[in-house]
Amino acid sequence: MPEVNIIAFPKYEPRGPSSRLRFYQFEPEFQKQGVCITYHPLFGDAYVQALVSGQPRSRRLVLQAYWQRFWHLLTLHAAPDALLWIEKELFPYVPAWIERCLLARFRCVVLDYDDAVFQLYLYHRNPGVRWVLGPKIASLLRGADGVQCGSRFLDAYAQESGARNRGFLPTCIRLSAYRVKSYVGVQPKTPVVGWIGTPSSAGNLAAIRTELNAVAQRFPFRLILIGSGKLDWSGDAFELETRDWDEAREVDQILEFDVGIMPLEDSPFNRGKCGFKLIQYMACAIPVVASPVGENSVIVSDGIEGFLASESEQWQQSLQALLSDFNLRQKMGRAGRLRVEQYYCVEQQFANLMGFLQSTLWEREGRASERSF
Repeated sequence: MPEVNIIAFPKYEPRGPSSRLRFYQFEPEFQKQGVCITYHPLFGDAYVQALVSGQPRSRRLVLQAYWQRFWHLLTLHAAPDALLWIEKELFPYVPAWIERCLLARFRCVVLDYDDAVFQLYLYHRNPGVRWVLGPKIASLLRGADGVQCGSRFLDAYAQESGARNRGFLPTCIRLSAYRVKSYVGVQPKTPVVGWIGTPSSAGNLAAIRTELNAVAQRFPFRLILIGSGKLDWSGDAFELETRDWDEAREVDQILEFDVGIMPLEDSPFNRGKCGFKLIQYMACAIPVVASPVGENSVIVSDGIEGFLASESEQWQQSLQALLSDFNLRQKMGRAGRLRVEQYYCVEQQFANLMGFLQSTLWEREGRASERSF
């Protein structure tokens, strides 16, 4: 394999989930292939900690992060064969023309998307933001040498925007990090319905609160929420426990679940979601119930690894079926783990990622007289 020099610009340091999963977790594989890769995150762990805890982000930290990235780009002396690998955009809420000017001198640029960030601009409540930034992501997509997306919805938008070279990379896990839930010698207990996420996505849970209460009246369960922050829920028929997200204990906590859930409101932004929490549940051999929104409908085959539920009655029936049938949970959980082993893991997807980056660089070198931006 020819030598490749990758300069990565993730949005966060490794504590940020999107950056860790789309960028940092591939580093050992790059090293094994002799690929030189350096990481230059925009935001540090202090910013990420405020984000996941629902606290206000420091304006000073944001300005400092923007200045450091701007200065780094101005002073970066990339090797002739360097490929810039960027998470979403260089600077959120900065007009496209500024980013295009900064990127114009670099030989090869690849963008990576796992969220519909363009929706944040297109549907912003401020008309000025919609007018200035609404076209931003489409403009970057057209100018990039390569665009890699984590969902079919995002890939379709890239195609509509005129992206010249598209690749598909599902957000995935490292198999060795995810143990399989043991179903041998399990003692009868009150089953656990679980969810993992961030305070910003926890709002989707309210949509099925009524359904959860209805199910709990017939099939008692505990509800464990990881990373949701405190919820103002009281008087429910189920026992609710909220926990802080902890990377070191993440898998252990998921293994406590008997059923993993992922409700999603059918909104423009949610259609771009990559369904990662479903992949986490399935990697631990835990059956799932999810809204058929965006990539969820691709990850889960209804009735195989779990159930897809859009209506209230479907949510109730799906949860009741799994909570009342240990053997069904075991069967669907094992099917989910097999699905992850076959497709949604680093071990399967690194060759896909490396192939796309390599082919993008080769193609760019073949038309070296052109400028991406």
